[in-house]
Amino acid sequence: MQKKYNRHGIYIGFYCVIILVLLTSFAPNIFLDDTDANKYVFYVSGNITAKINGQMCFDTNMEVDNRGQNRTTLEFTLADTKKHVFVLELIEYEEVEPFGEKIYIIKNNTEKLNEDDAFGYLNMINSDELPYYTERGEVRITSFNALECKGHLNLVLKNFKGKQIRLSGDFTAGSLR
Repeated sequence: MQKKYNRHGIYIGFYCVIILVLLTSFAPNIFLDDTDANKYVFYVSGNITAKINGQMCFDTNMEVDNRGQNRTTLEFTLADTKKHVFVLELIEYEEVEPFGEKIYIIKNNTEKLNEDDAFGYLNMINSDELPYYTERGEVRITSFNALECKGHLNLVLKNFKGKQIRLSGDFTAGSLR
């Protein structure tokens, strides 16, 4: 004896699956996890080749330097320092509203310390390499507010043995405050 299936029930089940797929495919981002929040993806090439990613944060500080000049710093750090340590500090002097959409040029020139500048280093802990320090390049801030900073970087870093790497990629950093 053959069992008969209710065609009506099959159609309802099929339509429920279709509706579920459509709702999850086109749902607004407020219902989904924001995977770009506080994330970075950097590509390393040169002496070391790697892709490093994770969460990133930033902090701002206003201070007076050793010459008595007012300066504001924007410091980026990685959340997980067990694998990699990366610190990037952008410095602006005498700015009323610092750190907007701007390009910061990395210069290996310590004679002009009163100009807007940037400095950074990368230590890839799992490698046998020495830390790398910024030699040249640029950091482009594309969006900045009290809660979030977005941008792109393209840097050449060098260690004390003269080995170079290039670090490039995009980031979205969340505020520590």
